[in-house]
Amino acid sequence: MSETPRPPTLSEDDRFALAARADATERTNRPRWLIGVAGVLLAIAMAYLLFAFGARGAAENSRRQAASQVRTIKGLLQQIEALESAEPSANAAVPIGERLPDLLSRMESIARRAGLTDALPIPRETPSENGALRSVKYEYTMRDPRIAPLLRFVEYAQADVPALRVQSILIKPNRDRWEMTVAFLRWDRGA
Repeated sequence: MSETPRPPTLSEDDRFALAARADATERTNRPRWLIGVAGVLLAIAMAYLLFAFGARGAAENSRRQAASQVRTIKGLLQQIEALESAEPSANAAVPIGERLPDLLSRMESIARRAGLTDALPIPRETPSENGALRSVKYEYTMRDPRIAPLLRFVEYAQADVPALRVQSILIKPNRDRWEMTVAFLRWDRGA
């Protein structure tokens, strides 16, 4: 019978030394520094992306504000052009930009025409002069059981009184009446 030769057996120390050399070789063949560099680059790219999104949001807000201002300015320019080119209306005894001596009586007749149940209160007037121009703020606080006459009053006042614009309006419901505080602003030539 023939015997197959046995491979030589390694001692315990030789096996540990061989395993340690294999482990060291495996570590040198595994480039961990590339993974570290890629991780750092990824973190930098994410930080730049977050910064870019923040800058984009701020730029978008700035663009929206500028667009809103442009729309407001265009609307004001159209109003100015309309006022400059407008002929005095048939019911306007005074041209645009002139003082109205009978403004309060006009407002009372507008209130009656709008269908307000109570008499129109005397407005709180706040004049302001700026060189050759004068603005007067007329603030009315009125109550009515229905809201429609209050809104009609505002609509008729703007339509019938030259250069009269609504500056602010506040409508509150009470138990049995609506309460409206409206501030009109009118510009005319100063004294």
